[in-house]
Parts: sequence; structure tokens; C-alpha cells
Amino acid sequence: TPQASVDFGAGSPIIAQWFRSALFALQVDDRGEDFTVPAAELCAWLQGYDAWYREISGICEGRGLEHLYHRTVEIIGADLLLLDDKLAQIATICRELGYGFAATFPITECLTRQNAFDRLISCGHLYQVGLHQADVEMQSVDGSAVRKLVEGVLERGVKLGLLGSIAYFTSIGLLNSSVMNRSDVTMYPLGIRTIGALPNPKNPVRPCFARFRVYVDCEGMVYPCLGLMGIQSCRLGAIREPWE
Repeated sequence: TPQASVDFGAGSPIIAQWFRSALFALQVDDRGEDFTVPAAELCAWLQGYDAWYREISGICEGRGLEHLYHRTVEIIGADLLLLDDKLAQIATICRELGYGFAATFPITECLTRQNAFDRLISCGHLYQVGLHQADVEMQSVDGSAVRKLVEGVLERGVKLGLLGSIAYFTSIGLLNSSVMNRSDVTMYPLGIRTIGALPNPKNPVRPCFARFRVYVDCEGMVYPCLGLMGIQSCRLGAIREPWE
């Protein structure tokens, strides 16, 4: 076996830390029975990926244990709650390996597939849930149902990220919720318009390398950056190929 041309354990911080986390862009297959890359294959790949990371970072030898902090597996995609049992399968493997499992869903999908969403939350292995609100989707949605959905997530102790219009969340009374105000919530304002040029930030925007992770697309191709997904010349490999 040829030696690797890159020493992932070198540097300060070590190069390996940019590969500590992963994101899966999932797609439901045509039969609606699994993802286009089956959940079992994703789980098996995660186990090999974790073993590689522990070896090259020195963790297997008892060194660099701090590199086990803040490792996450995030999933994105459309209609993923159709396969909540498969998501729970991935979440369980993540929990066993020490990854935080994060998932983001449209609020309207969570309301439509409430039972599936509840089952996924109830599996107990979610580190964070993101709920995305889009103005075009929310005009006919009962605000009290949205508030109840958000409060239900928080009451189960799941860390929450809210993506959407602050004005919308204010209009449905969410910002006055006692459950909301005593919980760990991160808000990502969307749709805010400004007049004129923005002032220079006090602290520069972080460069891309601080957000590098392993990105896996719906065909199982592996990339180092979200912006490079789909560009074949930039891919690192595929989950069906040996990670090394």
C-alpha cells in the first residue's frame, strides 16, 4: 500500500481537525424505501471514517484527546422525514461513535409529518435540530401550531436552531414564550434587507478552512467543501472506496 502523501497528524492545529465532522446531502430513492446511498452504507462508512480519524490524530495512542470535541454529522435534504427510521439509524451510530447528530427540516414538513418528526426526536440521539421558516410557505400555517412545535422540541432538551424571519417569529408570539426564553436556541435571521453599504466588520469573516469538513453528496461522492460539491475534479473519493 503506498504511503499517504499528507501527514494529517502534522501542524498546529493538526491537519486532521478540518476533517473531524461530516455532512450528508441525502435524497430519498425512487421507491421511498431508503436513501439513494442506503443508510446502512452511510453507517458503515461513518465507522471507518471515525477509525481513520482516531488513528491519524493520535487518539488511538492516547494523544490529542481534545480532537474528539465538537465532532458532528449533519444531514440536509428534501422530504427526509419520510424515512425517519433511517435517520434514527444514522443518529444511533453517531451517538455510539461520539458524534453529535444534527438535522435541519422545513417547519412545514415537520407539521405535515408530525408523527415522524416526534419519533425522530424521541430516539434521543439528536444533538441539534434546525427548523427553517420560509415566508412563502408560512402564510397559511397556524402560528400556534408552529409555536407548539418549537416548544415541544425545546421541552425535550434538544438544542435548536431557528432559521427565518425574526418578524415572523415575533408575530406568532414565539419570542415571548417562557419555554423559548429559558432554552438554548440559536437564531439565524433570513430575509433581512439593509439600506446602503454595510460597515466593515470589527472582526474579519472567518476563512473557509475554519468550516471545512467532509461533505458526502446523494451519490456517495466525498468533497472537502460545500461549494465544491458536484465538481468531479475536486472530489476526495467515494464512500464505496477505501477511505485511505
